[in-house]
Amino acid sequence: MSHRVNRLIKLSQDLFVVWILIGATWGYLFPKIAASGSANISTALGVVMLGMGLTITIEQLQSLRSAGSTLFLGVLLQFTIMPLVGWLAATVLKLPPMLALGVILVGASPLVRT
Repeated sequence: MSHRVNRLIKLSQDLFVVWILIGATWGYLFPKIAASGSANISTALGVVMLGMGLTITIEQLQSLRSAGSTLFLGVLLQFTIMPLVGWLAATVLKLPPMLALGVILVGASPLVRT
């Protein structure tokens, strides 16, 4: 990629918090317009996940070979403890069933990227 494109990508990443605040403000001020895009959430999440996956390097994948039991423990906890915490939060907050399911599924989703 050209130096100019790399600078633009870096700038957009550095301003991530600003983009989130702008989006949240826009959704708060114009809820009907923001809600009209809800049909595209699955597609948008797919694009985001693909973009995150494309940033993984061969070196990062190779480093998993030496992770051993730490990797196993992390995966085990991600798919047991985190959904249980989501279920607990949904139960305590008395969320409707579909929203509770969403919270539980998000709890099972590995969201941390280092």
